[in-house]
Amino acid sequence: MRKWQKEQLILMRDAVTDLMVFIGDQKIGRMPRAYFLLDNMRNNIEIFIITSGEQEQDFIQLMNVLFRDWWAANDEWDDVTEAGSMESIRLRNFLELLRRVEAYFP
Repeated sequence: MRKWQKEQLILMRDAVTDLMVFIGDQKIGRMPRAYFLLDNMRNNIEIFIITSGEQEQDFIQLMNVLFRDWWAANDEWDDVTEAGSMESIRLRNFLELLRRVEAYFP
């Protein structure tokens, strides 16, 4: 498992936030579970940036939580793209935002 630096975590938080904003703007009825998992990720990153030191164990714990939430969110993307509800431009935008976050999870 690779170790992220705080600068990378800030970029990851921004990518997660952009993805959340996009999902929130889709007017797909109820908010998909993936949105709340992303919110958990964003909050955990924010808490880590504000409160955590540079201890190896802190990074490991954060990475474990982020990986858990990211993979759980990946099981939920069908709620967002279900039944062709996105036109092709919006779908491409969504996939690009998804790739920005996914790049942190090999």
